[in-house]
Amino acid sequence: MSSLTESRTTTNLCSRGRTADGAPNPIDIHIGRRIRTRRMTLGLSQEKLAELLGITFQQIQKYEKGINRISGSRLWDVSQVLRTEVGYFFEEMDKQTINTSPMCLSRRPFRKEMKISAADPMKSTVNCLLVSLLEKNPNRSFVRNLYLLAATAYPSADRRYETIARLFDEAEIRKSRLKQAPSGKNTQPPAASS
Repeated sequence: MSSLTESRTTTNLCSRGRTADGAPNPIDIHIGRRIRTRRMTLGLSQEKLAELLGITFQQIQKYEKGINRISGSRLWDVSQVLRTEVGYFFEEMDKQTINTSPMCLSRRPFRKEMKISAADPMKSTVNCLLVSLLEKNPNRSFVRNLYLLAATAYPSADRRYETIARLFDEAEIRKSRLKQAPSGKNTQPPAASS
């Protein structure tokens, strides 16, 4: 095969997300492993997950092995069924895997200008949740105390996230009940005089 043909073949594979040898992209494999881990954590079979998503269990197998790439809309559905954030599927990805994105494999020159900061606080799903809670309730000490309570109880980020969300929801329900409760004043109309 000529070098020009080989170069075009490699570019075509890379633009479709495959590696130069045609193997599944390591990022797709990583996402598939995260789907499998989350599915098994929740005690779901491939068949049950497929049923909930309206696809075949063979498709779930292909997603979990990274053989088939998962679209953004399907990944959203998977995150909803598995009760997690979309970002969960990208967490714990090592630098070597990150460097196998289609953009990196195609050796585009602007890739060198891009830097993914490991220190970005918004990569943490817990931090994203805290920001969204602050938008709903600007009381910083309340949100901070929720975080500290959850962080003390759960070192795992997934459990901490779920706990913060649950505690916030419970606090919001209590607050709305207090607003709806009668003030304790006599609200009965005065008795009719004769």
